[in-house]
Amino acid sequence: MKTKRIVATLIMVSVLLSITVPVYATTNEYGSEKSLTFDSIDFAMPYTETIEYKASNGEDVTIGVFYTPSIQTRGSETKDASVGTWEVWMTYGVFYMEYEFDLSHPGGWNISNARNLIANGSFMKIIDRSLSIGRATSTATFPATVSGIANCSLFDNAWVHICDITYILSVSVSHSGKVTISW
Repeated sequence: MKTKRIVATLIMVSVLLSITVPVYATTNEYGSEKSLTFDSIDFAMPYTETIEYKASNGEDVTIGVFYTPSIQTRGSETKDASVGTWEVWMTYGVFYMEYEFDLSHPGGWNISNARNLIANGSFMKIIDRSLSIGRATSTATFPATVSGIANCSLFDNAWVHICDITYILSVSVSHSGKVTISW
């Protein structure tokens, strides 16, 4: 019985060594490694970093990483208000959100029946989403508001979490009849 345990242990150790040694040799073949910390990068600005080294065969090797921010797409749009059902939507990179609400004008502008919130995107998990009316009726001082909010977790693959981000698509209707859509 003791001999079987010893033989089994030796076989396991030899299998583990045969798997790990080639992996170790291939990862260190060129002798250079570079890691980045996303906390030190300003994603509003372009970023470039390169490393140079000599390969084991004597050739010069350059490895680089670069990031170019997309054109600023966050903003707002203003339109004239009209009575009826409104559908608002946004596309922000790999994220998409849309919802509907009804707009009426019994004195002040009135938002009601916010519904059909859709939020989805690539390389992200929607953790939580909500649609709420902040102020139903506009006054001379405050606009009527409705907001769709999605809390998302961005990932590179199923095991690598990149960051958590909140997307907001909001609509405000002023007492004078201007609809402002902000994202």
